[in-house]
Amino acid sequence: MQRSAVPEADAADLESLLPAGRMIFSVQGMFCASCALAVQRIIEKVPGVVASNVNFTSGAALVQWEPDSFDFGTLFERVHRLGYEMSPLLDNNELDRSLQAQAARIRMQLIVGAFFGMWSMLGSWMLYLGVIAVAGIDPLLVGWAATIFSLPVVLYSGLDFYRAGWKTTLAGIPGMDALISLGVWGSLLLSLWNLLRGSPAVYVDAATMLITFLLAGRMIEIHARKHNLVAIGALRRLMPEVARVIQQSGIKETVALESVRPGTLVYVQAGERIPIDGLIETGASQIDASLLTGESLPQRRETGERVQAGMVNLMSPLTLRAEQTLGERQVDKLGLRMLELFGAKSSMSKLAEQFARWLLPIACAVSLLALIRHLWMGMAADAAVLASLSILVAACPCAIGLALPLAFSAGSTRASHGGILFRDPASVEALARVRTFAFDKTGTLTTGDLTVARITSKRLPNKELLGVVANAEAGIAHPVADAIVRHAYALGIANVTPASNVERHAAGVVYTAPDGERWLIGAADWLAQEDVRGIEKHDAHPESKTSSAPSATVHVARNGCWEGRIELEDSIRKDSLDALRALRSEGCRTLLITGDHRIAAEWVGGKLAFDPEHIHAACGPDEKVRVLQAHGASTAFVGDGINDTLVLAAADCGVAINGANAVAVTASGVVITRGGIAQVTLARSLAKRIIRRIRQNLFFSVIYNVTIVGLFLHIGVTPAAAAVAMLLSSMTVLANSARPFRL
Repeated sequence: MQRSAVPEADAADLESLLPAGRMIFSVQGMFCASCALAVQRIIEKVPGVVASNVNFTSGAALVQWEPDSFDFGTLFERVHRLGYEMSPLLDNNELDRSLQAQAARIRMQLIVGAFFGMWSMLGSWMLYLGVIAVAGIDPLLVGWAATIFSLPVVLYSGLDFYRAGWKTTLAGIPGMDALISLGVWGSLLLSLWNLLRGSPAVYVDAATMLITFLLAGRMIEIHARKHNLVAIGALRRLMPEVARVIQQSGIKETVALESVRPGTLVYVQAGERIPIDGLIETGASQIDASLLTGESLPQRRETGERVQAGMVNLMSPLTLRAEQTLGERQVDKLGLRMLELFGAKSSMSKLAEQFARWLLPIACAVSLLALIRHLWMGMAADAAVLASLSILVAACPCAIGLALPLAFSAGSTRASHGGILFRDPASVEALARVRTFAFDKTGTLTTGDLTVARITSKRLPNKELLGVVANAEAGIAHPVADAIVRHAYALGIANVTPASNVERHAAGVVYTAPDGERWLIGAADWLAQEDVRGIEKHDAHPESKTSSAPSATVHVARNGCWEGRIELEDSIRKDSLDALRALRSEGCRTLLITGDHRIAAEWVGGKLAFDPEHIHAACGPDEKVRVLQAHGASTAFVGDGINDTLVLAAADCGVAINGANAVAVTASGVVITRGGIAQVTLARSLAKRIIRRIRQNLFFSVIYNVTIVGLFLHIGVTPAAAAVAMLLSSMTVLANSARPFRL
């Protein structure tokens, strides 16, 4: 959806919706991180703007302003004048369509660049190596052919670089794109000049190679943006699209979620995911809130208590009164916060941009000085201009532009062989400098699968007690029930079948056996309310020497008398302690941030040697972000659940562990596809080596460019020497990037 400007009526509507001077906008037309920097510079110059953060990765701008002096019309007008379109945040479908169109454009530019650039470089290399002299081909003809093949690459594939270079120059921050544009056009014009003078010396291979490799880098950035939208889309797809509304007549009607308004009564059956945020009007049940809170065990919710979209009603039907509907639910705000927090431009890219920013005026100044010097020394005007243009070609930032994508490509390929996926260079750079690692508990440090650890029976054999409970729990969608049934099958109890005479309650079940005996199975407090006698409660013992975390206890009563209990536990991953020790030995701080209850968090924290002050339990998604950000910069979060997506996006580097939920995977910059927590230390080691390789590449290219420009100013330069110098710079970076990564 393109807009030339935002209508005045829309601006007035926005002013009536000011959320305390802070809003996220969509920015369309950005080709790269340099574009985002230019837009941010323009926004910050708008009167009343306090701060802004334009993120190319998310395609969004977060703007904060002083309401008394801020005007939306001025904001949109200035961004539009720069050549970009700014609008209120587009919905996910519009963002996806815009991104797909941009990805298709870059893909076509890359195909054109690779195909025509290949033939252009072939002709140039034939000239460099003197092949045509042996074959008896006219060198001038080869030079013209190489130049003609380069034209589709220069005129089409490189178009977005010239646009970005022009716009960043208008914004007063010319950087890499401006320098690339200068180098590309300098190479083409110098080649055409030589050909028109009858010389076969052409340098268009530099232009085509630079554009093609940089387009490959843009594809990496586009894929990072697509992953961000996939994460938000995946989160939304988990939510129901319809709700069962209770009409005034009492009839239940299934309607689209968009039509549900505050105050509407919504009926939710047992086993269904709750579609809206609201209050329980009638009923009581156990609720699986792990999606939003990370709490591993179900929670009891009764009439008058709040529930949120995304929670699962496990036991009994509920009637809810809607409070927040589609677009305003907590899970919708979670998606918005993910968009706000996603991605940050790599400091490696910033370093290259900063170098390009001061190299551009220096190269132009040196070229002009060379022209004046040559003319002063009596050189012919055409030769003097040719020599000065050659300096611009020598200063072409081929090696600088290739320094990051080549090293990242080689390192990420090596990482993938070890079961580690690096999504973009920013994530690699962030992981390399992380000093604080925060971990989720369930499914990350622990396996996340409940298992039966102990059975205590007062009068019956343990196996017989387990069989009764398994029959009562069979067919119930509940993690505790699933664990008990699995354990019964593992012990050879083959006659486990869902019983028909089972009453479900919010905190347990009532089972009437074929012999008429009445069994109560559930929480100790519920059994006490049902007047069960002789309940032997069992508290979790953090000092236990086992390798399992206390998670749940199911109590069993027969005909009003307590018969025993079944304890379930969540096991710690075998490699967790060794991995944490390795990180701590490198001086990293380790935190445990979980939505689970404090007893389980402290038990796991004690087993894995976390400092007590670094254990944070019962944290919701927003609370996890606040806790992590309170520990400063250079942070990483390692998690696996949907409730971790917000903190995975907020961390400098989000790491999804093997077996993580699909939404958590798409919200992370690093994904462990094979192995456990030990892979986090391997990923950090690889990230450090990749960043070291990038710095080496930048060092080589910077020193090379500075030396060549200074040397050529002093001794003069021929076009051939400029081409060789530029080629050697790129080959140095290529050779360094190709060195194998060893661990």
